[in-house]
Amino acid sequence: MRKIVFFISCIIAVNHSFGQTFKFDITAGVNSSIYAEKESPYGKSIPGFTYSVSDSHITGYHAGLLATISHGDFDLQTGLVYIKLGGNDISTASPAPSVVSQEYGHLILNYINLPVNITYNFKIPGGKLFFGGGPYMETGIAGKYTSTYTGTESNGATTTGSRSYGVGFGSSTTNPSFGINVMGGIHLNNRISFSAGYEFGLTNESYNAIFIAKNNAFKISASYTLFKKILHHQTATLKNG
Repeated sequence: MRKIVFFISCIIAVNHSFGQTFKFDITAGVNSSIYAEKESPYGKSIPGFTYSVSDSHITGYHAGLLATISHGDFDLQTGLVYIKLGGNDISTASPAPSVVSQEYGHLILNYINLPVNITYNFKIPGGKLFFGGGPYMETGIAGKYTSTYTGTESNGATTTGSRSYGVGFGSSTTNPSFGINVMGGIHLNNRISFSAGYEFGLTNESYNAIFIAKNNAFKISASYTLFKKILHHQTATLKNG
């Protein structure tokens, strides 16, 4: 995180030597996310134990505020964005040769997202196209997991049930999380922007040693510029005598 802050500071310092534009946007949109799971090396090393999972996407949404500093054809963007992530899964585990359990789960994870994106712009009639990306950090604020399960023993006996519990960020799942964001879209001259992007989660979200999980999400967003100001740098001239 310190490296990211240092990186932003360097760019702002360089931009301060030239003319630049600052703008403040409100943004909102929808996202399709998946909690991608797979068996960990530790899980594979357990004799007689197998774990498999089939993941699927859920639809969520995001909304927040963005601040952008522009210089020439480049933008440096950051902000704070609420985002609802998660996913559905069907997992099958065999903790012992005589037992098979299957679980249908639904996971909701709510985060505050801090992106740091650098984008390149090129002009078109009526606006500008842009593309780029950068790192992000997400801090979990609330989460919930619900599921139904069935256990089958070797004698054919079955047990069924359901469970629901709140997600403990920092105890049952990693907090904060980090990843890489890629994006592209259009800035229109009427202060409206549209973009699409993808978040690639880099952090293992699971504290369960038998599997590895990462958050990935496809996002579509619309933004409106609330405030825009052109900043002019003034240089002082020193004269001898």
